[in-house]
Amino acid sequence: EYQADKIAVAHNREDCGETMLFHLFRGSNLKGLGGISPVSGDVIRPLMKVGRKEIEGYLNGQNREWMEDETNASEVYSRNRIRHQIMPVAEELCAGAGERMAETAEELRLTESYLAEQTGQANLKCCEKRDGGTFINVTKLEELHPVLQTRLLFYVLEHEAEASKDLGRIHVQQLLKLC
Repeated sequence: EYQADKIAVAHNREDCGETMLFHLFRGSNLKGLGGISPVSGDVIRPLMKVGRKEIEGYLNGQNREWMEDETNASEVYSRNRIRHQIMPVAEELCAGAGERMAETAEELRLTESYLAEQTGQANLKCCEKRDGGTFINVTKLEELHPVLQTRLLFYVLEHEAEASKDLGRIHVQQLLKLC
């Protein structure tokens, strides 16, 4: 209808911290600990560095209404329990915790980006696609830093399975042991 190239959503600094904690509790990797990415495909999040109270204060000052998802208040959802129960305690313990978590998430996203590049280079060095699969040169794999070894094996599993949803550390550890 609008012929837009992007969709802007109002995720903010606190949303990033909540996501970061949720992923941490679930046992996430570095990518998940980066929280919410400011750009993801066609979705952009221009308010990621702004706090929820700042946004609401601005809108109130402009006499603007905003729409809030009705599920945000329900503590049936784990994310909302983090928002309503854990984040306030974190702020009590350490004022500005949400802001610092967002800064840490940004640093983790940058680190993940760098490591993704390194994993791609390791893939070129250690792996060969042939006969409908991926062959890993174990000698070259062993030359890599342990971080790159596990990332590369996850990368290979993810590409062979054509998904990462059900892949976990255990699968990478088993493959590493097999190597």
